[in-house]
Amino acid sequence: VYSKMKFLVKQRSGSVYGDKPYMPTIKWTLNYRKKYYTTTGLFPELHSRVADWHALGPVEVEEYLPITRESPSLAQVCIRKRFTDPKTIPGVKFKKLKLFEGQLVDGVPTLFAGGPVWGMAWCSIPMECLLVHSIYKVNVHQFLAVSCHRSMDDLHKTGSSYSNKGLIQIWDFGHLDNLRKCSMAPKLVLGLAHEFGAIWQLEWCPSGCYDVETPEDRLRRLGLLAAACSDGTVRIFSVCFPDQLLETHADK
Repeated sequence: VYSKMKFLVKQRSGSVYGDKPYMPTIKWTLNYRKKYYTTTGLFPELHSRVADWHALGPVEVEEYLPITRESPSLAQVCIRKRFTDPKTIPGVKFKKLKLFEGQLVDGVPTLFAGGPVWGMAWCSIPMECLLVHSIYKVNVHQFLAVSCHRSMDDLHKTGSSYSNKGLIQIWDFGHLDNLRKCSMAPKLVLGLAHEFGAIWQLEWCPSGCYDVETPEDRLRRLGLLAAACSDGTVRIFSVCFPDQLLETHADK
């Protein structure tokens, strides 16, 4: 084990605590991206158009939404040295979030997805987009894909397959910065309704699938999202930027 980890001894970054980044990892990530990530667009045939998307009505969508519409009581407490019962700390306020509600307290985002979360994945942002932000101060939003059970009491047996309805959630966290706190509460901006059962795992294609510019005859692609489903399949979703769908389906 030491032979694999001894490179850490050479790294010096000062003290690390709380939410402060371990600075050497930024360099490692940059070098890894340069070596393995592509700047060329991949899978150009896996793009979507407006006609490929169907907006569900308020009645139809209920079959796909989580059943629980309110979260347990939540409180945000900063504990540095030792565990303390939040109920004994003066000024702590408990709050329940509505389904798909997000909040921002002291720069820390919280959201309620509606059920036990099984899969989460951040959409990978190309380096050139991050450089545009650094040079021109153009904010680049980051998106998180989330999957959860519809019910808090869902049970699944090993070796069995399931094909019930569900929803893959796409959340917008705004622009994230390693050196600053979050400035925007997370917002649900897109839901992918499906009939593939529980989604056990989500993963974005790490490079080559994020459109920096909008193609002429297609929707601008956010990325390709792989979902491991309880019906025994792995499906690939071509996810577009949510704002383009909001513009085309604003009246539905």
